[in-house]
Amino acid sequence: MKITALIENTSARGLPTEHGLSLFVETAEHKFLFDMGQTDLFARYEEPSLFERWG
Repeated sequence: MKITALIENTSARGLPTEHGLSLFVETAEHKFLFDMGQTDLFARYEEPSLFERWG
């Protein structure tokens, strides 16, 4: 299982932040997005390879 944090309320590397949590979860059989953010900030996430893996 691989879990990638897309958005959360803190950032040590200067990434976008907002109140909430957005995770991209990958298992051997499934891929899903867990998003509890306030906006569509996760959709503007600039990590194309992440969404290529979704496909």
